[in-house]
Formats: sequence, C-alpha cells, structure tokens
Amino acid sequence: MPSPNFGSSVLPLLAPDALSAGQWNRSSILIGSNHDDASPFVSAALDARKVQFPITVQEYQTLVSAQYGSFASAVLMEYPLSNYSDPFLAYADEITDYSALGCPVTPLSQMFAAVAPTFRYEFDDPAAIAQGANPTDRTLGAYHGAEVLYLFTIASVSETPAQQQLSKEMRQYWTNFARTGNPNGTDLIYWPPYDANAHQLLALIPAGNTAVDNFDGEHHCAFWAAAPGPH
Repeated sequence: MPSPNFGSSVLPLLAPDALSAGQWNRSSILIGSNHDDASPFVSAALDARKVQFPITVQEYQTLVSAQYGSFASAVLMEYPLSNYSDPFLAYADEITDYSALGCPVTPLSQMFAAVAPTFRYEFDDPAAIAQGANPTDRTLGAYHGAEVLYLFTIASVSETPAQQQLSKEMRQYWTNFARTGNPNGTDLIYWPPYDANAHQLLALIPAGNTAVDNFDGEHHCAFWAAAPGPH
C-alpha cells in the first residue's frame, strides 16, 4: 500500500512493520475512507486522455474493457449501471474498490483493532461539497479529501442545512477523539469501536450518521478478492 517516506527519526519503520513488531506508540486509532475515493483521480486521468463527458454507456463499456481485459464482462455484471446515476461514477467506484482506498482498508482496520481501540468510518455524502464548483458533466460523489471540507470552516464552500449538520457532528467526533481517544459524546450517534468480527463502522452521511457492517459487500470485496492480478 502507499506509504510516506520512512527510515528517519520521525517515521523509522513502515507502519505495517512497526505494528507487527509492536514498535509503535500505542494509542487509539481513527481510520476511514470515502465511498467514491478514487473519483477525482479517475476524472483527471480521463481528462488527460481527452475523454468526452458526460460518458456514454458505450464509452463506459470501452473504458472497462481497456481497464480489465478478459475480466471486463464480469466487472460489468458486478456493477450494473442501473445502480448508478452516472456511468463515470460506476467506473470510478470500480477503481476505488480495487485500490488501496477501498477494500484493503478492511484488513488494515482489522490489524489495528487487534492491538488498540479502533474507530472506523466511511464518509458517504453522494453530493459532497467542493471548493469552487463540482463539475456538471460528471458525478464525483464522496470523493477523496471531501471530508476535510466538513472538518474545517472554509468560507468559499456552500453547504445545505443537512451538510452543515453533518459538518458540526464530524467536528464533534474528531474533537472528542483528539481529547479522549474516543469520538463518542453527548448528542452524537453512537460510534461503535471497530471489531474484526462485527465489522461495524460509522457511515457519515447528511441524512443521518449510522453504524453499518456492510462495507465489504457495498464495495464488492469478495468479487475483487477473486479477480485476476495482484492483491
């Protein structure tokens, strides 16, 4: 998985190596990902290739075939376009789920949960706010980094009342965690500690935060575990 530079006094070991060796400052862990994490990277890559937006169904099928080769037909069946408002988002979610930003977050969370109190989240605002304006010819969903805009006051951002409430709650969770090592507090939906057996995490959504245990199913992790290629 991607890692910052290591081998210095600041980060002497890779995180997985430090964890497996027990050589880390034991503390509570807050870990999470965004539902459509890869969408801005996929968007930029397609822009660089001069792909025209909005993507048609035929163009979507061409992209999937180029990306997955002989496995493409299985991908198309696993991600039916009837489940998506935009073919681009279907393609971006396929990339998300197979990437380090998707299914691999589960074993990483399990590794942390075995050695420390761990709280896992998924940010899932399907119309996440953006600095400036979201593109009108594609849907980025809950894109990489979007959650940061909910954790800080940014004057140029326009929020709906539901997004404002989500932002307020996220700040409370993060502040509680920084103060006590536990994000829970008064007037907040209970955030259960992550357990390797129960797999419960907190879904952060404008309609109301909720504890869920279906991350692996939602992100087709069993499907990708059987996919050809490196894992």
